[in-house]
Amino acid sequence: PLLARGCLSFRMEEQETQLKETNGKMRGHVILAKYIMESVRKKEEGTLVDYTWILQQFKMEDMTDVVMCKWISALKKCIMIISDDMIIGATLNFPWIRYDQSVAELYVDYIGDLITSHPEYLQPVLHKLLSLVLSPEHQQSSIYENLHEGIKSVLYLTPKAPSQLIKVLERLAPYKGRKSTYQEVFVRNSLHILSYYPNLKQEILELIILKMLQIDVEVPSQLEEEEDEDELKMDKDIDDTQFPVDMDIDSAHLTASSTLTDKDRCHPNSASTLLPHYSNHGNMKNPQADTIDVIMTIMFEFIESVCYSDGKLNLKNAFDIFRILLKIFDEQIILTHGSSHVQFLIFKITTFDETFPSCFLDFLLEKFQDVNTAAVIRQASASYIASFIARSKFVSVSTAKLCLEVMNHWIHQYMSLVSKDKLRADVSKHGPFYSLCQAMFYVFVFRHKQILETDG
Repeated sequence: PLLARGCLSFRMEEQETQLKETNGKMRGHVILAKYIMESVRKKEEGTLVDYTWILQQFKMEDMTDVVMCKWISALKKCIMIISDDMIIGATLNFPWIRYDQSVAELYVDYIGDLITSHPEYLQPVLHKLLSLVLSPEHQQSSIYENLHEGIKSVLYLTPKAPSQLIKVLERLAPYKGRKSTYQEVFVRNSLHILSYYPNLKQEILELIILKMLQIDVEVPSQLEEEEDEDELKMDKDIDDTQFPVDMDIDSAHLTASSTLTDKDRCHPNSASTLLPHYSNHGNMKNPQADTIDVIMTIMFEFIESVCYSDGKLNLKNAFDIFRILLKIFDEQIILTHGSSHVQFLIFKITTFDETFPSCFLDFLLEKFQDVNTAAVIRQASASYIASFIARSKFVSVSTAKLCLEVMNHWIHQYMSLVSKDKLRADVSKHGPFYSLCQAMFYVFVFRHKQILETDG
């Protein structure tokens, strides 16, 4: 009994000690919060001593976890009352990502309280979080994860956050000439936002692909200088009624990467995917080509991770991604002269379901036949039709034959509508006609054996 009473007494003393420490911390936060509010009031009256001291404390780089937590807790208690730009600006520069998880979680709560109480700070908060998450300097994936927790909190707390995030993300997107490490981190972390806020899928994919196109168009112009003289001579000999149609759609382009090794790859859902992973593989001599190869790999992995679960196709998710990519293809890719890689994103997803190739070809045929569409876009549509049917092994023979029938019908109908005195070679007047004729011949050259072997 004496031993039991002794143990009980010890436990009671321990609980009382913990309670006193907790109360002391709570009182410390309250006192510190009052001190912050009082210093702001004195500043407005012209006394800056306490106010300046607080700002100096906020800039200290050797602040301990305990002290950092006290300041953040104090700010949380008075954030509804104070709206001082200097103090709030200083708190946004807190080096909180270097501290323990408890500090990170408390700071994320503070950010939520800040934008809830003062919506005018939404853009500065997003700018700070995104500028940190788009930096390739962090060595731990936990830092990126904590930053994304902050972004997630902001997105779900205020209705204006999603549209503001896209604007800030667009401003912070790396310039096309920056190192591939920055491009990789931008793409990885932009895509990661979709894991907790999928409503921005259209906008974020549009932004990423726009940036990809800006890089992609630089690759051919640089590689063209390395072509041998024979190829250049052949280009000069091409008749001006011919148009480029060869997209070379083969299986190598539609894998996760054409140059990266299995050792380079990491699964999109693994914890390490927020860190730069591919950027130093150095498989290409051309920096721009290396960059587009890295980004294409990440995008292929993203598409597969969204569309497949446990090796099974999620048709709903796949159709959603296909719909978005088709819209982006219509608004960006087909309009971009010189793009030679980005279009393989939509080629990739058309392999997932047998209905997707037909939908893509229907879109292209409709685009070509629309007389209100610019001639150059109609010609580009014909080029895509030709290459897609000719080079894609997953396009069925029946689909190829049906498209040939549609093209053949349009060609003969066009010839019947044009008066005989105007039937002279003139690219400026009959460009789409020449393009579709060439497309038809191109398809026949590559698929004639399969077509002739089938019945009917």
